[in-house]
Amino acid sequence: MKKSDVLSNAVYLAGSAVIYALLDIPVRATNFLRYGSMVGIKNFLPPVLGLLLGPAGAVGCAAGAILGSIILPASGPDAAAEALSALICGLVLWLGWHAFPGNRVHLKKPVHYVRYSLLLAASAALSALVCRMITGAWGLALAAGYISMGALVGIPVLVLASSIFCVEPVLPPWRHRRHDVTGAVTADPESVGIFSELLEDALLPEGRVSRRKLFELQNIVEEVSIRVLANLPDTTVTVTVDCDDSCSVKLDYPGARYSPMRMRKGEDEMDLMSLKLIRHRALRASHRYSGGMNHVHIVV
Repeated sequence: MKKSDVLSNAVYLAGSAVIYALLDIPVRATNFLRYGSMVGIKNFLPPVLGLLLGPAGAVGCAAGAILGSIILPASGPDAAAEALSALICGLVLWLGWHAFPGNRVHLKKPVHYVRYSLLLAASAALSALVCRMITGAWGLALAAGYISMGALVGIPVLVLASSIFCVEPVLPPWRHRRHDVTGAVTADPESVGIFSELLEDALLPEGRVSRRKLFELQNIVEEVSIRVLANLPDTTVTVTVDCDDSCSVKLDYPGARYSPMRMRKGEDEMDLMSLKLIRHRALRASHRYSGGMNHVHIVV
């Protein structure tokens, strides 16, 4: 496993644990849901984070359950049952989803909702059985919590995360990510034009995007690449594009840390207009630097 993958999984695990604990502690403190400490709005997190983040999300939820049990003490069996249930629920969703063909996690067609519902019910039943075996109680309430929260809260969150904000799911080793368009842009004046033609040939004939959306994608790639290559002229920008309800544009390039979304000293009005254009078209945009590589992600 690459060092960057290890770091990403560590971040996913820690983030999942913190989010789970933050949703868990108020429920434990107020006890307004009288179905035991294992039931609450937090029950949507194991299926959602397991599905999107894989084992790191599932383990993170289990760690969050243990953290909540430490901050607001719970009995040993209850803490163990909740942690194991969260782990099982997350892993069953992740493994079950990727047992079917395809490398994307989204809820676009009726078959996707049926698959998610069946996996959610199976994981809830298995988690409830484990809980019942360990604690002797709360099994039915826990299953109801996973199913209700996984449907009422989990489905909208998954739709937003996968279709609108283009969160890239963690895939198991037997799945390989296939992007809609992959290419590279260099300082060669014709390079941007060649990639724009590649975008048009790949996305427009199949009706994947409208002509307007295609123009926005071409414009984003051009403006970001120009800013990057103006500051790192010897680098090569690797570009990947994936389209769903929105389109994800990823630009990766080696070299010194440089974010094209930030205004630098000495840049003129034309540079400022370029930056405003990128921000205007983007639903969200981010930059991170790891292992000598810049990673820019823009959702259009």
